[in-house]
Amino acid sequence: MCWNNKNNLWSNRKAGSPRFPFTLLELIVVMAILFLTATLAVAVLKEESPARKLERAGAEFEAFCAGARFRATEEGRDVIVAFDAENKRFKADFAENLIPEDPNEEEKSPQKTNTADSGTPELEPLQLEWKLPDELEFANLEELPEPDLKDSLRTMFHFFPDGAAAGTGELRLECKSQARIFSASALTGIVTGRECQDRYARIVH
Repeated sequence: MCWNNKNNLWSNRKAGSPRFPFTLLELIVVMAILFLTATLAVAVLKEESPARKLERAGAEFEAFCAGARFRATEEGRDVIVAFDAENKRFKADFAENLIPEDPNEEEKSPQKTNTADSGTPELEPLQLEWKLPDELEFANLEELPEPDLKDSLRTMFHFFPDGAAAGTGELRLECKSQARIFSASALTGIVTGRECQDRYARIVH
């Protein structure tokens, strides 16, 4: 009888005691979630640094050139990566679609038949393009050869079916105070970039 009275007294005391809406553990969990959310928000809203922009654009450009090289080896045809200075974009296509026809060659062979008439299928364009981000500049454009392809395009890299490559020189991309130089290996045809320590140094071809 006494034991039951003690239990009832304890139950009444618990029922009448003030209760906090959250426990200490729950408060800690909520504060941790708020802290992580704030950290992620700052990282997203914070402006991307020039070095990060250049690194990201460099990775995209290397992947673009790798795709052009792959198509050259896959199709067994030369592929050219050309640059359109007016629109700040790179274009990769078969050499036959980009190299202008030689008028002297037409004069020598006036009886030359059209590819459509001869039954030879015309080459479809590769539709490979990469636009230079607005924050980046093509720093050494004046040091490279003049446009030599159709539509005022200029040759940057020339990939061959055996995987090798040729180029007009090195490309220097800049984003504010950061610079990165890209070149193609003549043996492997792989385009890679490296950091340029001296932004104002001229590239030696």
